[in-house]
Amino acid sequence: MYCRINIRLLCILVSLLLMAFLFIPQSGWGTERLSMNTLVRTLDGVPETLDPQLMEMGYEGWVGYDLFEGLVTYSNEGKLIPAQATSWEVSEDGRRWRFHLQPGLKWSDGRPLTAKDFEYSFRRLADPKTAAAYAWFLETLDVTNASAVIRGEKPVEALGVRAVDDSQLEISLEHPVAYFLELLAFYGFLPVPEHVISEKGSRWILPENMVGNGAFRLEQWRVNESIVLKRNPHYRDYETVRLDSVAYALGGDPLARFRSGEVHLSGNITREQQDWVLKNQPESLHASPGMGVYLLFININRICRTQDRQALALAVDRAAIAQSRILGLSEPAWQVAPPHYEGFSPQLPDLYRLSVQERVKRVKPECRLSSLRILYSNSAQNDKRLALMTQENWQRHLGIRVQLEGYERKVFYERLNAGDYDVVVMSWGGPYNDPASLLNIWHSSSVNNRSFYRSAVFDDLLERSRGEFNTVQRMSLLAQAEENLIQDVPVIPVVHPKNVRLVSGKVDGYQRGNPMGRTYSRYLGLHKSGNQ
Repeated sequence: MYCRINIRLLCILVSLLLMAFLFIPQSGWGTERLSMNTLVRTLDGVPETLDPQLMEMGYEGWVGYDLFEGLVTYSNEGKLIPAQATSWEVSEDGRRWRFHLQPGLKWSDGRPLTAKDFEYSFRRLADPKTAAAYAWFLETLDVTNASAVIRGEKPVEALGVRAVDDSQLEISLEHPVAYFLELLAFYGFLPVPEHVISEKGSRWILPENMVGNGAFRLEQWRVNESIVLKRNPHYRDYETVRLDSVAYALGGDPLARFRSGEVHLSGNITREQQDWVLKNQPESLHASPGMGVYLLFININRICRTQDRQALALAVDRAAIAQSRILGLSEPAWQVAPPHYEGFSPQLPDLYRLSVQERVKRVKPECRLSSLRILYSNSAQNDKRLALMTQENWQRHLGIRVQLEGYERKVFYERLNAGDYDVVVMSWGGPYNDPASLLNIWHSSSVNNRSFYRSAVFDDLLERSRGEFNTVQRMSLLAQAEENLIQDVPVIPVVHPKNVRLVSGKVDGYQRGNPMGRTYSRYLGLHKSGNQ
């Protein structure tokens, strides 16, 4: 009897161990090796860091938004909402913001989270020792002394961010900024735990050390393979989180992994993958308007005549490029900022309403260009495609000899930073949900102004819009700024790419409302049954 009981117990233990093995993510894992309540996602690339202040790529931010939460965030429908802050008020002059934190906030290790943690994190972003790629966003927000702190001219304590007490954070600005709250939702402004960083240093982001304040905590990170997150029991809104865990499948072909049933939700997929899904599995493809744009920056120091730049702009067949899907699902772009903002309606020239053939008839006689060079990055396949299509357009419609110059990333940026090009192909995504996030590129002081555009009128419109809190008037100013770009043509917008993802029928709660393409795992769930 004793032996028989032991054998039964042994069988039970073996079964339990086998089940546990099946639920542990491993190298090359499939969904059968994960908990039934685990959402499996892919990213657009492989993260190099999970430190919010050191992140540079959007796909790193997608993981960051699961692990951390800022003062504000976005709802599942893409609306800005309170997060770690429950409310805030702004002074009459728009230069002083005070945030009131949610009561009882905690880090994932159970320690209290206070306004001091946000003060530390903002200062860390500005600190030259951190070398944060997006420290300049503090300058974009006009935070008091941000420029001086970032340049090392003043100590980090001089930054206009201070904890009034444990539950109140105050941020002072040199000038009012209407999109202030929108930009605060960016991953660079996520809080990080000083008590862990001071002890662990750069190793604080390892799974055994990391402490966050988001809906999930870091359980496992296998470089180039997978990242696994578990639900954080100390998250402020823990009861609303439906998933037990989230797994990010790194590398490999996202379409193949999705078709195999391993992945529930993909990042943005390539043009070729979009074509296959549209033909074979269209119900799985979800496309929505985004905040991106493919651009042709014109070096106005090289192509000085406005008439020449206008001819180049009007000879690009945006409709054909969008319809061809060479850049994936997209919409023709006649303006830099996408036109999906209420009240943001720049007046387009009448010529834009004509066919490309009719447009060229009007402008070709004014064009004096005989040749030019287009610079692009070989590491960006879509940039190369756009360069080829643009070359064909200009040679056929305007008779211009166009030389393509494609280089690997390092040489490309050397040429870019030296201004050694006539036209350069690039794509740009707005980091916050506002037309200014793209229009600001052409401000005279912008380091990203690859056109070398200088316009006192344009700068004035942008600067006035920054401090205008009346939405109607603000959008009117931004529309006028866009009209200046259209008139002066330092840039040619070509298409607005859509956010395109694969979504399994098992996923519950997926929405398409966020133009930045942010899909927070805390809003999602999994059906117990459903079609892939």
